[in-house]
Amino acid sequence: MNNEGFEKVAFKLLPVTLPILGLLILIAGYQQVAGFISDLGADTAFGKIRPTAIVDLKEGAIIRCLVGNLEKGDFERLTKVAEIKPREISLSKEGAISESLGFSAGPKELKAAGGERKHVWQAGERVLEISLDQRSINYSDFAPIGESKMNGPTLANKIAQDFLKKNELIFDLSISATNLVRIERGSVLETKEKPNGYKVIFSNRLDQYKIVTPRLEGLASVVVGVDGKIKRLAYLAPAEISKTSLYPTKGRDQAIKLLASGKAVISEMVFAGQGYLMGESYNIKTIKVDEMDLVYVDDGKNQYLQPHYQFRGEVSLADGRNGTITLFVNAIKDKYLKSE
Repeated sequence: MNNEGFEKVAFKLLPVTLPILGLLILIAGYQQVAGFISDLGADTAFGKIRPTAIVDLKEGAIIRCLVGNLEKGDFERLTKVAEIKPREISLSKEGAISESLGFSAGPKELKAAGGERKHVWQAGERVLEISLDQRSINYSDFAPIGESKMNGPTLANKIAQDFLKKNELIFDLSISATNLVRIERGSVLETKEKPNGYKVIFSNRLDQYKIVTPRLEGLASVVVGVDGKIKRLAYLAPAEISKTSLYPTKGRDQAIKLLASGKAVISEMVFAGQGYLMGESYNIKTIKVDEMDLVYVDDGKNQYLQPHYQFRGEVSLADGRNGTITLFVNAIKDKYLKSE
């Protein structure tokens, strides 16, 4: 067949072949999307869920952020939301934890302002609180730090790991970071200037994304002084995931726009000598954000682990104080979040 005959036959077949070709492309596209969803191993369910409880330290005031060199362009997609079964901290485990921290007397049961039930131990300048409702542990030792017994993070890591393992708190957590800190009576500030301790952060993950709490970079942090003593402990018992569902999520571009227009929630502000600031309004002068990650946030109360964009940077107050700041934007599209 010469070229002219071939062209005539090809032209006649076009009305037949184009729809078939289009159908094959659609099938291939469907298989790719179906494969993507199948790889995630999750159901697709778009029912409304209650947002994660993150306290806004600014109490509703509009915050504008200067956005640094953040990676943009991520497309909107389906992301896992995990339904969880909270683990409890048993009374027998409470006893072992309090003994290992040197408390001999039993606890007092207290009720916080919001109705949260706590067991509290106190001896001198040491305080241990175990929440019966939020499955969390907080310990502080405000006594001065003794003579240095370590010159690197290795021993601090071992002390922190041994404590969690001994009290069966470690589960599937692993060390994600060890940072130099300056421990003062009211705060633990990450710094390389005159450090006197180490903060060992433990995390676990859902797929490749870190699970964090609103006030922790992981699910546990142990601050060890250079004298080898545990000075701070913050711990949230990891939750058991019962099932996962897929939800439409915001892209990075949209999250950055929300942040820049003041629609982010401040999780924490840390200033030298003062620690985490809560319960009052602040006259914020500037916020410069230069770190962004997609993480899952576990607030200890919600039945879902939800994806959030976590932003970190520097904050300056009008009174001259400078510190670090962490903010969150819920990554789930707003139409799938219940309004409180």
